[in-house]
Amino acid sequence: METPLAQEVRAVFRTEVQQFKTLSSRAEKISFGIINDTREHQGVLDKIQQINKDFKPDFLCWNGDQINDSSSEKQITTALLNPTKLPFTSGTPLVYVRGNHDTRGNWASQLSRYLSVPNGSYYYHFIHGPVAFTVLDTVEDKPDQHKYCRGRTRFEPYSDEQAIWLDQVLSKKEMKNSAFNVVLLHIPLFTKTGWDSPDSRNKWLEILKKHKVDLLISGHTHTYEFVKPGEIMNSSEWLDWEKTKVTALLPQLIDGGPRLEGEEFATYIKGEATAKELKISVMDMKGKLIGTYSFLTKKR
Repeated sequence: METPLAQEVRAVFRTEVQQFKTLSSRAEKISFGIINDTREHQGVLDKIQQINKDFKPDFLCWNGDQINDSSSEKQITTALLNPTKLPFTSGTPLVYVRGNHDTRGNWASQLSRYLSVPNGSYYYHFIHGPVAFTVLDTVEDKPDQHKYCRGRTRFEPYSDEQAIWLDQVLSKKEMKNSAFNVVLLHIPLFTKTGWDSPDSRNKWLEILKKHKVDLLISGHTHTYEFVKPGEIMNSSEWLDWEKTKVTALLPQLIDGGPRLEGEEFATYIKGEATAKELKISVMDMKGKLIGTYSFLTKKR
C-alpha cells in the first residue's frame, strides 16, 4: 500500500566528501575572498572559480545576489549548491550574505533549507585571526510601502532589530580587541551611483561610527568603487529615486558585478590581514589588479 509519505520519497544523491580548514580567532595571518552579484552568470562564475582556486583564501564571502528572483527549487539548488561544473568552493568555507534579489521570488522564503547560517539568522558575526567580521542583511532596495513590494514585506522593523543587535555585538570585548572590524553588507551605505540603502544608513551608521568600524564592503551597484570618508555621495532617497547628497563617514568598498553590457565589470576582492595591517586588492575577471588599499591597526 502506497502512503502519502512514500510519494514524497526522492532519489538519494551522494558526492565526494570534501574537507576544509575551519576559521580560527587565533590565526596570526589570514586571507579571504569576496564576490557578489553573480546572479547565475555562468561565465563570471567559472572565472571566479579559477581565481578562487589560484588564491586559495581561508574563506570565500558571497556578498549577495547569488540568484535572479527564486522561482523554483531547482533554481536555488543550482545557483547555490551547483553553480559550476566542478565543486564551487571545494575545500573553502563559504560566508553567505543575503542580497535584495535573494529575497525575491516564490521560493525566496525557502533559502534557509539549503544554507547553514549561524543561529539560522542572515545577520551574524565571526572572528578570524585579527579581523572581526559583521554580516548585515540590507534586504530589499525599496521601502516596504513601495508599490513594487505590494504590501508583502516588513523589512524596516527587521532593520530596527538589526540595529539593536549591532550595537550589542560591536560592544563585545572580543570584537573591540580585534585589530580590525570589517562589515559585510550587500547594499552600500555610500555610493556615487545612488543605489544605496538610506534606511540601513539611517539606522546603522551612528552605531558603526561609535564602534570605529574600519571598512564596509558591499556589492549591489555592479560598479567597482572605493569611497573615502568626507566624500560627497549620491543617495536614492528610496521613494522616488531622486538623488540627494550625503557625506561618506566611513570607508566603503563596493565590488563590481556583471552587467547586461558584459561580464568585464565583475571583480574579485582579495583580503589579507595580520595584527598590524589589512590589505585589500581588487581584481578583474582576467586576474588583473585594478585597485589596492591598506589599513593599519588603530586604537579603538
